[in-house]
Amino acid sequence: MKLKKIHFYLSDNFIIPFWNSIQKNKVKKVIVSFLLLFTQHAFAQLGLNPSKVKWQQINDDTAQIIFPAGMTVQAQRASNIVHSLFKNDNDLGNKKKKVSVILHNQTTISNGFVSLIPFRSEFYLTPPQASFLGTSSWLDILTIHEYRHVQQLVNARRGVTNLAATLLGRFAWSALHHRAIPRWFMEGDAVYAETAYSKSGRGRLATFDMEYRSLIFDNKIYNYEKAAAGSYKDFVPNHYNLGYYMTTYARKKFGKNVWKEVLIDAGKYEGIFYPFSRNLKKHTGLRTKHLYKATMHELDSTWSKRTTNNQEAKKVRGFTSYTNPVFAENNKLIFEKSSFKKIRSFYKVDSSEKETKLLTPGIQVSSNTSLSYSKGLLTWSELTFDKRWYNKNYSVVRLFDLEKNKKINLTEKTKYFSPSLSSDASKIVVVDIKENMLSTIKVIDAKTGRELMAFDNTESHFYSFPKFLPSDNQIVVVAQKNSENGLVLLDINSKAVSEIVPFSSGLITNPFPSKDHVFFSSAISGTNQIYAVNLTSRKVFLVTNSTLGAFQPAISANSEEIAYSEFSSTGYKLRREKLYPERWTEVDYRSIVNQVNYIETLVSDEEGDFLEKLPDRSFEVKKFKKTSGLINPHSLLINPLGAAKRAEVIFANKFSTLQGSLGYFYNLNEKFGGFYGALTYGGWYPQITLQATTNLNRSKSFPVIIDRVREVEQDTVAGISFSKELEWRENIFSSSIAIPLNLTRGYHLTSLLISVKPSYHSLRSIKSNDEQFSSSESFSSISGKFRFSRLQQRAHQNINPRWGQSLFLEYSTVVNDDDFDGNFLHLRSSLYFPGLFLNHSLQIEFDHRKEDVLNTYTFVNNFFNARGYSVPINDEISRASFNYALPLLYPDLALGSIAFVKRIRANLFFDYSKARFREINFEDLDNESSSSDFGRGKIDQDSDMRSFGAEVFFDIRAMRLIEISPGLRVNYLLDSHLFGDKKISLEFVLASIQL
Repeated sequence: MKLKKIHFYLSDNFIIPFWNSIQKNKVKKVIVSFLLLFTQHAFAQLGLNPSKVKWQQINDDTAQIIFPAGMTVQAQRASNIVHSLFKNDNDLGNKKKKVSVILHNQTTISNGFVSLIPFRSEFYLTPPQASFLGTSSWLDILTIHEYRHVQQLVNARRGVTNLAATLLGRFAWSALHHRAIPRWFMEGDAVYAETAYSKSGRGRLATFDMEYRSLIFDNKIYNYEKAAAGSYKDFVPNHYNLGYYMTTYARKKFGKNVWKEVLIDAGKYEGIFYPFSRNLKKHTGLRTKHLYKATMHELDSTWSKRTTNNQEAKKVRGFTSYTNPVFAENNKLIFEKSSFKKIRSFYKVDSSEKETKLLTPGIQVSSNTSLSYSKGLLTWSELTFDKRWYNKNYSVVRLFDLEKNKKINLTEKTKYFSPSLSSDASKIVVVDIKENMLSTIKVIDAKTGRELMAFDNTESHFYSFPKFLPSDNQIVVVAQKNSENGLVLLDINSKAVSEIVPFSSGLITNPFPSKDHVFFSSAISGTNQIYAVNLTSRKVFLVTNSTLGAFQPAISANSEEIAYSEFSSTGYKLRREKLYPERWTEVDYRSIVNQVNYIETLVSDEEGDFLEKLPDRSFEVKKFKKTSGLINPHSLLINPLGAAKRAEVIFANKFSTLQGSLGYFYNLNEKFGGFYGALTYGGWYPQITLQATTNLNRSKSFPVIIDRVREVEQDTVAGISFSKELEWRENIFSSSIAIPLNLTRGYHLTSLLISVKPSYHSLRSIKSNDEQFSSSESFSSISGKFRFSRLQQRAHQNINPRWGQSLFLEYSTVVNDDDFDGNFLHLRSSLYFPGLFLNHSLQIEFDHRKEDVLNTYTFVNNFFNARGYSVPINDEISRASFNYALPLLYPDLALGSIAFVKRIRANLFFDYSKARFREINFEDLDNESSSSDFGRGKIDQDSDMRSFGAEVFFDIRAMRLIEISPGLRVNYLLDSHLFGDKKISLEFVLASIQL
């Protein structure tokens, strides 16, 4: 092969060249990263729902409700709520905009969101076992909450925000909205709405109140920056709690329309910096931090401080929670334990209070966790996931045999919740939630998982937390309907249903039967307490008098002891006490008054009756075609930064099956422009992507000949002469097939991606001084990728997973072409191991890249070299890296409103890279263009690059807006710095950035 061959360089979509162009300017890189949050799109995952699901819709002038067949009742209810709020609710302003709402019934995770990209809301309809929205219907409260976000977004679209949205589309609208309106207002105001427009909602829940009450009782009223940003060191209630109290206090103090005025003016950007705080002061005289202080002062005076329980809980360091206690043989306790440092696991404690870890269960959302024990067996539920479809997952039953120390997977692909063993451990009772959201109580075999019986749910109750009575012939379960819940008994033989605790708005959880009584946790008084109901007399007794909340009662086999979890500002504490029935207080359960209700003085009867007065209109139902709105352009993005200037139109359909872009770019480095387009469809099992790029007037300097050899510190270095000889136009057409899989099992997050991408390249010469190059050329290439990741769940303070493996392998090659040759192999791998202490981490990386530098066609090079070194010319390069990460401080330091420093951490590293420049035989070179002074011969060049150093990162919330981790790196090079690299260097680096 002649060295005079022409070299071309392939880039995927000009994002990588743009990024590489600013690699050496670290400060600029940080600024660009910040701006790219709002100017560069990141496509969402596609293919959320199984392709076999049939969809229908209700489409009127207020909303388009899209739902699976069989969910008409829920769709009609959601339509009526949205329609009524659209017509009658002007609390935040009078602007209206129709929205699409997608109802999901394939997932077991209870959630919802609103997105502008594209404009839609999605509801995940499976209710949680321990409702965090109260005793009202999950769908009702979820609809009110999420539609409130729609109203916030629409009414804040004013002035600057409206202009940007009109000119540039939804990305600009979303970016400017979230820059102007803090997250605590968005969620706090939505919690206010769900509470004001129902007889339930988080604002009426004791579990919601107890978090800030715990801080006030312990004199832990943090400053505003910490309350808004959160902490790695201390428990801080989230922005839902913070926002609810602040928005509700402002309504009480300044009138119900105060947030309408603030929201509208902040959306207009009346004040470039912190427009929300500025306009809050304009209308109330208080900036956000002053409103926070006033709110906390009122809460402090409203909630009278009470002494804690006389019996001291077990002392622990840091935030640690003990939940779901159960008694085993010899009155030993088994429970779930988690902390800021450790993910949840099951433990056993003996009489000497020595804790022994039993196992770590799989993933489950906290509102669906429970634990049951009988005859040496533990049972609980875990989440499992469909391998391909993101919105399809399951809740399955797991068992653990303590004697055999063996975990048993009892069911698969079920939606079973709150499993509980019979006294003889032969059966398990579960809540089964169907795709139509009807809940059913089922009894299954504890050995095979086979269904033994099911109860008819003629009253359409929502069931949670079933338990066998000691006789195993009855089941006690929490039943919810019409914004109330109570305790009922199901008779296994007659299947009769009887009420034992009257229905009320006090949220009931975790009943536990024992001989003549059923113990349960209820929030009816405004503080969660343990109650007991006598099964014969139906009398209800107050058992505990907890300051903040008592939960999850368990009774010993001899009915002489009770264990339960009690909340505190440092986590749920485990309490174990003797039972003294004579000390219990008999109560009239339905007449108990909620003593802690922050919203009550503000909510009018009209607001509270919103759901009861809701019209029952029947909307027309039609078939929904998934191809509807397939091409939906929603944003224009202009990126003037870096070497690759871009302007592009982004489009995506509401159903998350198709996304794409069309745009123009101009590359300043190579002085050429072009057009590009990409389209990805994820509605089938494999994801299909089509791409096309036209590069106009591209030019390239390519190597002609080795022209000299020089000695640098006893190493031989080859120089290469470059000559600009070609201008051309290039069209690249490619398609790819990718299969993204979610293989998560247990407590490891596992994913796999396999993709193949064939490409066709057509080149046409515009100007060339190379006689060997014709006016047009074409060739094909193919690329394959394999990506695997298996990472253990991380606890709150964990810097890295304690255990984990990841592997990325890519191979690309030019195929069946005599004039062009090129191929490369790239391997990246990483292993995670525990460090010396819980939050320490050892990470070992190995990277390898192989590509002949003399190939005619050169693919993109994104290899990470040993830190401190430039990447030399090479045919093959490898890197091994050893990293030890550890936390240094948790300062919780506010630097005004500019930044809140949550954690300072370090990473100690050692890198070793080896680059090989293959043997070149100068006998093959064309001497006519050579100016070499070394004569003929051979070069075989290897480069060893070793470095070590330290990185210090600062995990901060910047500008009250984004989580960012800037840092400094010190590199020390152990080998000769052949490429102009300094022996000791200091770099500014950015570890991560996210909203």
